[in-house]
Amino acid sequence: EPTDHALVESTNEKQKEEAATWQEHAQAIAIGYIQLHKKNNLFPSQGDVCAHVKKTMDEKKIFGPHGRPLEANYIQRGAIQGKWWQSNRP
Repeated sequence: EPTDHALVESTNEKQKEEAATWQEHAQAIAIGYIQLHKKNNLFPSQGDVCAHVKKTMDEKKIFGPHGRPLEANYIQRGAIQGKWWQSNRP
């Protein structure tokens, strides 16, 4: 029988795995959106990319670490801005 500490630890590990999964999904959706726009000589802003990612994740029922739909600004902070955006910006 797991102790409370072990249960908390396994829950945290599961949340970390789910977090990595939603971030990977968000980044893959963002890459597709950016590439499609670049082909048409368009360069969407980070806000536009995140709004598209949110809409697509909602449609595909890809949820965040708490099992709920994510907001565009949460997606931006957790998966898009920073080093990832510097490497993949349009």
